[in-house]
Formats: sequence, C-alpha cells, structure tokens
Amino acid sequence: VGNDIIISHDQMEDEHFISDSSQCFTLTRTGMSNGPEIVMSLFIADSVTYGMKVDLGDDEFNAETDTIDMGNRNVKTITGVEVGCTDSRLTMQMSVGLRYGTEYLYQDWFTARANNFIPTMQSGIEFRLKIKADDYADLDSIDYINVYWRDGGKANLGVTIIGD
Repeated sequence: VGNDIIISHDQMEDEHFISDSSQCFTLTRTGMSNGPEIVMSLFIADSVTYGMKVDLGDDEFNAETDTIDMGNRNVKTITGVEVGCTDSRLTMQMSVGLRYGTEYLYQDWFTARANNFIPTMQSGIEFRLKIKADDYADLDSIDYINVYWRDGGKANLGVTIIGD
C-alpha cells in the first residue's frame, strides 16, 4: 500500500486497530469499521486500556452492511428500513445499494423519520445498506436493523439483520 501500517491489539475488548497515517480500521469478532481516530499504540495498566491516538476531526458515523439477499435469488423490493439505536436525537440517513449483476448502484441518501424509520422503494437481487449519522459520539450502538421487503407480488416480509 505504500504506507507504514500500525496494528494494535486491545486485549481487554479483543479489538484490533489497523492504522496508517490517514485512517484507522477496527476489527472485532463481529465485523470491521472505520473510525474517526488513528490509534497509534495501546497498553493495559490495572485492567484499564490506555492509548495514544490522533483525532481525524470527522465526527460523522458511517456503517455499511454486508450483502443482503433475504435467502433467495429473486428480484425483491425493500419498502423500508428501521434502525434501532440508543439515542433518538441523531439524524440518521441511509442509502440502499442494489445489485443485479457485479456492481452495486447506490441510491440517494434518505433521512429517517420518527423512530429512525426510513421509507424507500428499491428493487434488486442483492442489497447493501449504508447508514450515517451526524455525530458518532452520540451513538452508543446500533441495537437492530429491520429491513421490510416484498418478494414479487407477495405480502410485506421482514428480516432483522442486526440484533435479536
């Protein structure tokens, strides 16, 4: 890649931080994310993790799901997405990526309504969801993502892709 890479491991949380001079990725047992800080080093003292980091100045929260196909290869229509999070003051937005062949086509960003529900009508065989919010510091976690969809002319169906 042409850049020096720093890898730090937080043994308390079992997280790996993979950084270069411009970005940092966090690898956990459940996935990978890109954060607003570059982790330079970590150490543990008295069961507390300490570290050195550089703030990138970007407070926006961004997440993207893996491929979602609802368990079949038919053309489906997503009719809405509900994002459950711990802070309702956030302004959540979502973009649906849809794919029929090899590349995803991402739609415009939709702003969530009350209860972080995002109505949309997007058809495809496979999907990815991009979610963003104003300030990552106000978001403790995403508790669930419910995707509402139709398969052909059938009634609305739902699938939870994160959460219980």
